[in-house]
Amino acid sequence: MMKRFCVFFLLLTVFLSLVKAQNIFGDAKWIGADTQSYRSIILRRSFWPYKTVKHAELRICGLGFYEATINGRKVGESEFAPAWSNYDKTVYFNTYDVTEYIQPGDNELRVMLGNGFYNEQGGRDAKSKVSFGPPTLLYFLYVVYDNDMREHVFSDNKWQWTESPVTFNSIYGGEDYDARLEVGSQVEEEWKPVVVMEGPKGSLCPQIAYPVKIMERYEGIEIKHKDSVLVLDMGQNITGFPEITVQGKAGQHLKFIPGATLDKDGFVDQQQTGRPYYYTYILGGRNDEEVWHPRFSYCPFRYLQIEGDINVLKKVESCFVYNAAERTGSFECSNPRINAAHQLADRVIRSSWQTVWTDSPSREKLGWLEQYWLNGEALVYNYDAHKTMEQTMQNIVDAQHDDGSLPEWGGAVIALPMLCLRHYGDIDLANHHYDAMKRYVDYLATQDTPIPLVSTALYYQWMCNIYVLAKLLGHKEDAEQFNLRADGIRQSFNRTFYNSQKKTYDAGNQCSQALPLYLKMVPDSDYQAVLQHLINDIKTHGSRLTTNDVGNRYLCSVLIENGQRELLYTMLNYDDGLMAQIENFLIPDLLGIQRTGDLIEIEPHPVGDIVWCKGSMMSAQGIVKVEWHIDKGIFTLDIDIPEGGFADVYMPFSGHAESVTEGHHKLTEMAKPHSDQRSEKMP
Repeated sequence: MMKRFCVFFLLLTVFLSLVKAQNIFGDAKWIGADTQSYRSIILRRSFWPYKTVKHAELRICGLGFYEATINGRKVGESEFAPAWSNYDKTVYFNTYDVTEYIQPGDNELRVMLGNGFYNEQGGRDAKSKVSFGPPTLLYFLYVVYDNDMREHVFSDNKWQWTESPVTFNSIYGGEDYDARLEVGSQVEEEWKPVVVMEGPKGSLCPQIAYPVKIMERYEGIEIKHKDSVLVLDMGQNITGFPEITVQGKAGQHLKFIPGATLDKDGFVDQQQTGRPYYYTYILGGRNDEEVWHPRFSYCPFRYLQIEGDINVLKKVESCFVYNAAERTGSFECSNPRINAAHQLADRVIRSSWQTVWTDSPSREKLGWLEQYWLNGEALVYNYDAHKTMEQTMQNIVDAQHDDGSLPEWGGAVIALPMLCLRHYGDIDLANHHYDAMKRYVDYLATQDTPIPLVSTALYYQWMCNIYVLAKLLGHKEDAEQFNLRADGIRQSFNRTFYNSQKKTYDAGNQCSQALPLYLKMVPDSDYQAVLQHLINDIKTHGSRLTTNDVGNRYLCSVLIENGQRELLYTMLNYDDGLMAQIENFLIPDLLGIQRTGDLIEIEPHPVGDIVWCKGSMMSAQGIVKVEWHIDKGIFTLDIDIPEGGFADVYMPFSGHAESVTEGHHKLTEMAKPHSDQRSEKMP
């Protein structure tokens, strides 16, 4: 009886939350144009407040992407809003405080709509074609006057629309803009009544992830100028778009071709990023300068090839556009190569982080899932990834089929809640999506696999993880079944792949050994022998790896967990393939700050010729800072703990352990010397 009540209460809670999301838009209707299925449009309405406004809040969903203005001023700083999703399942909306935007008298409300992923019909470099419908708007302005009276202004048949100056926009192909069509130059007859239309099928939900914004800017330098073609080096490979400042005559034209590399003649080469992709801009011919950047499309680039009337250019910048999640970690050490790898990995994280974590900012721009469990620590130790994890789980569940299956790398449906639990101490994500996780492992039980060893090992990992989560959530019967199933998988795995005579799994390569070692699938009595075989294989290959993207993570983890950091450090000097994976371990292992919910452990691990390391990480109480250095045989550890915080500290050479509370702490001990260690001052 109690179980049925809990299920009913959960379903009721979900239903009421969806009803609440729908109700906060009141009587608002989805509106759009009568004929435009691909073209960007602008919608408008006037609003006269009858008294002084005390508070005004805008709730908006413009699909695919929107840019809202009130009296010509852009609302918020978001780019590519709202977050994209499976619009048949979930539709995200945004909320803004617009009190300061409202003025006495006439206020003009406008929204420009672009296609985004909602209405990608192809064009130029078309990698994917999908349309949930033409661009459409749901708008609700909630106004509270100084006498506490309320007024609502919402999208309905009183709005008007016209074509926007964006004459082409495609998430994969670029964007074209004709400034001669800007709204100020339009006559009243060009505005037409909107059409009330059927909206997307998905449930309205507030966007959870942080917004995407222009986070950094870079100015370029000229590296080639031939006739009417100019090539700029923007200094950094970023994901985003160019912003230009121009002045000239109406009708003068510019074309912008972004790319990550140059060809042998010094022109932009888009072979690696997909082609053709470009932007065009036609000048409006105003007396003052015109400033423009694309609104509805982005790409990765370092170089920018500009063609046409290049004499009109006053300024060109590249805008680095990524998720506005707070940076929560920092790292630096005495090894320049590791610092460079860290900076590169960090830039890759930012370049791939929109409102979803994308596999690539160039070709697919889609939310693939492997990064959550192959590089999860790199995400959570460097940035506040909590909100994106919540929204990503909803996206994953939206993609689940009736039989429980998920797209490739579907194990993220379990890996993500497990990561959230381990780092943030948050079990709510697992609780909310427990049914989806259970359905996924049940589906896996019915499947054969084209890569038996790897897939079976990962099946075991997901079963172990869901056992832990089920036990913590109080699903006792499920936990017992998951535990039995996990043990059965382990036994079957060893019968099929383990050679007890040779102490090897399958072909005996590094991935085949690392996976069962990491997952503790190896018989206890043979663990050291299997580990030694892995070590021997690495040395046989000249301290180089033979694993792939999946195996790299497990190889690094096994070497670290088994005291083989010196071997791993040697491998880093020979193999760049490990550099991406090592980002997972820089803060929690080399620097030594590990977070598990509210608990902080500080356990540095000096290795190789590294003689100093410094960095920080966000705990539940605030920023924890650590600096350590080795000088003249003395290891010194400086720790700063925030107010109300505490940490358990483990010294690397003596094994001394102690607990520290808020404030600054300095600990020292004799360092075990490395043959190539040297003294070096920390900057």
